[in-house]
Amino acid sequence: MTLLENLAFYPSLFYSLLRNRLSSIDWPWYNRIDETVILGALPFKSMINELIEKEHVGGILCTTEPHEVEHSWAAAKQDWEAKGVSYYWLPIRDFFYTTDTSNVHDAVKFIRNFENSGKSVYVHCKAGRTRSTMIVLCYLMEKNKWYSPAAYTLIKSKRPRIVLYHQQWTTIEDYAKKYVWGKNQTSNM
Repeated sequence: MTLLENLAFYPSLFYSLLRNRLSSIDWPWYNRIDETVILGALPFKSMINELIEKEHVGGILCTTEPHEVEHSWAAAKQDWEAKGVSYYWLPIRDFFYTTDTSNVHDAVKFIRNFENSGKSVYVHCKAGRTRSTMIVLCYLMEKNKWYSPAAYTLIKSKRPRIVLYHQQWTTIEDYAKKYVWGKNQTSNM
């Protein structure tokens, strides 16, 4: 993590908070994508019970860096686990970074474990726009045997503010070749 990335954390989070407070209808903190996945921003401790009771969250997939969840107001691993919620952490650097497709694959497997369970997985990064979107897009491609534009279109229709950069698209297409259409498919787990 660079000093710039650390400094950018607060203005970026503040922007999301401000947009949500000004218009929670146009800029909700999270959005349900399908019967299993909720895509959202960094959850606060004050949101834990709502997410468990209202959205039936049984799993959290966190794609933030350590400094993004090391705050007294952020819902951390121990907060979720104390409520019986499974927690999977895949740290990905913010902004223009990505991760290896094998890491994405492990995250997708975590989500797929909740299919048909009556529980949801809340997938988040800081703002719920890029890192977490990449994971959810790969999940939708694998689950539905979709090409990336179809998965992107569905997510964009539910959460219009998502944004993916070249680096994430490269990972997404590599994931599709390896795990959706290639010999390492996991759709028949």
